[in-house]
Amino acid sequence: MVRIVKTILPAIRTGVLEVSRHIDPAASLVAASAEDLWQEVDSIDEETVERAHSIGARVIAWTANELSQWERLYAIGVDGLCTDRIAELATFSW
Repeated sequence: MVRIVKTILPAIRTGVLEVSRHIDPAASLVAASAEDLWQEVDSIDEETVERAHSIGARVIAWTANELSQWERLYAIGVDGLCTDRIAELATFSW
């Protein structure tokens, strides 16, 4: 479906939403013609971020609601966070 959207609207950013840990996130992104990996927070590690970044993709963590998660994700280079705690995240020191 993502490939179809890219064919119709090539300028729109598209992503792959994953719950489980990828063996090869870059391959999944390339196969879908997607630029963003929306990955469940507990399945993100430094290798996942490195592989996605190696093809120019962004990694967005969902749903990161704890300060310890924000700190870990920032340290490994995650590009964005999806959270239920917007007010607290707004005060987080990046």
